[in-house]
Amino acid sequence: MSRLFVLFGTGDWAPWCDPLFEELTVPGRHAAVVAAGQAENGPTVVDEYRRGAAERLARVGVPNVDVPLLSRSEADDPAATACLDNAAFLYVLGGGPRGQVAALRGSGFWRNFLDGTLPYVGSSGGAMLLGARYPASPTGQVDSGLAVFPNAVIAAHWNELNETWRTIFLDLAGSDLLIALDVDAALVGDGSNWVVHGPGDVHIRGLDGWRRYSAGTRLDLQLTPPAGQAARNPRT
Repeated sequence: MSRLFVLFGTGDWAPWCDPLFEELTVPGRHAAVVAAGQAENGPTVVDEYRRGAAERLARVGVPNVDVPLLSRSEADDPAATACLDNAAFLYVLGGGPRGQVAALRGSGFWRNFLDGTLPYVGSSGGAMLLGARYPASPTGQVDSGLAVFPNAVIAAHWNELNETWRTIFLDLAGSDLLIALDVDAALVGDGSNWVVHGPGDVHIRGLDGWRRYSAGTRLDLQLTPPAGQAARNPRT
């Protein structure tokens, strides 16, 4: 069975996103919220992000559970994995992909998630980590993502990035797809069939060059491996 992905360039706390979260709502179930991307900024910032996510979810009537997962060791703790039980969706907040990837890669929590079909909502770094790789610094350091989309690189905040950062992402993607999400843009789909949402745009650079897509556009885009075909590092 396929999984629903909701990928935000950021802006996921804005009112325009309410219908997307409402569609994920399941009576009696909660959102499992991961804030590992803010761990490097300290507990005060983590708490701010968790409060912000709780407020945005409450606006559409979705209770939240803050997953106690800020490090790799915590991601192996059964207390973190238990938060996926009876969840309506996993919500990975924004922040640097590095901390999130380091916490999730190969963990019991991530393996448990991949074994099911729970919807995934990712904002900014929470969307970027699904790609094959991401830029870890403006000096050219490259880190591997979790490769849920093994032949794509995801860039968030695209319309806010300067030319230096855009060039870094372009070079990083190489012959793979570069999926660039504007602020206030979302790409929603099951891994192969997608719809663009929001006032921002989604920009995709493939072998045939750049294409820009606005709200309501439907895309046939195979990002997850087809059924029966293993991904590179499928359980990392």
